[in-house]
Amino acid sequence: MAIGRSSNLTSPQYARRRREQMIRKSIVVGVSLLIIFLSVVIIARLNLFQIQSVHVAGNSVTATSDIQAKVAELTAGNYLWVFPKTNILLYPEQAILSALKKQWFRIETAATFLDGHWRGAAELTIRITERTPKYVWCGAVAPSTVLAGSGGEQCLYSNEVGYLYAEAASFSGTPYVKLYGGLGEVVEPLGAHFLASSSPDAFGSALSFISAIGGVDFFGASFKPLALIVRENNEFEVVTAGGARIFFTLDQDIQRSIESFRRVVVSERLTDVPIEYIDLRYGNKVYYKKR
Repeated sequence: MAIGRSSNLTSPQYARRRREQMIRKSIVVGVSLLIIFLSVVIIARLNLFQIQSVHVAGNSVTATSDIQAKVAELTAGNYLWVFPKTNILLYPEQAILSALKKQWFRIETAATFLDGHWRGAAELTIRITERTPKYVWCGAVAPSTVLAGSGGEQCLYSNEVGYLYAEAASFSGTPYVKLYGGLGEVVEPLGAHFLASSSPDAFGSALSFISAIGGVDFFGASFKPLALIVRENNEFEVVTAGGARIFFTLDQDIQRSIESFRRVVVSERLTDVPIEYIDLRYGNKVYYKKR
């Protein structure tokens, strides 16, 4: 009778050898992965792959040193305690761009570019564009007498779409049309939009009106707009440099109001005399009062 191998005797030995093989493979794989990880860490931390300097371009008002300091703050430290945030492949690009626009409302666009990284002298360029002031917002309520220049008023710059983005410098004369009101329930005006709670084209229509009346200068006098004041019920008041107050409403066609204004100014020769007010809020009927 042939005596074969006993499965009861060989199975424990076979299982032990399998376990030993698996352990050896696991050790080899683990050591290999550790070597790869350490190699990646070492390479990622080499100066060759680090941002060496930060250059800022396109700014005229926002201080270069402030932007560089913000970038330095956001690129300080490491990811997972080992990968430096200054690495040219890992630096937090979107976080930098978002933080710059959040901290400085004056910045309209921002983009990053890397230069020199192929030769181990990586320079990060932050290229920005800043908003251009077109108007100044000077408060929720207009003073009884609106004067040219900022005087004691603390105003905010507004761009062409009514975005309030920075404190305005003191100015004399009438370089900017002043804006009053128009923020609704907004508590913090910085970063808000003028007339945002009104119809989407409200600001554009109001600007069309003040631009049109500013061109009426037939006899040497001018209705140059000094301020635009938002009143209740979609009504507006324009204060001119000559002291005249002009009332209009967006509840009626703005071009019709412009035509009515020009017609009464020409027909009544209102540029010849001081005007207290012209009221365009009642359709075809135009009311005015001379001083």
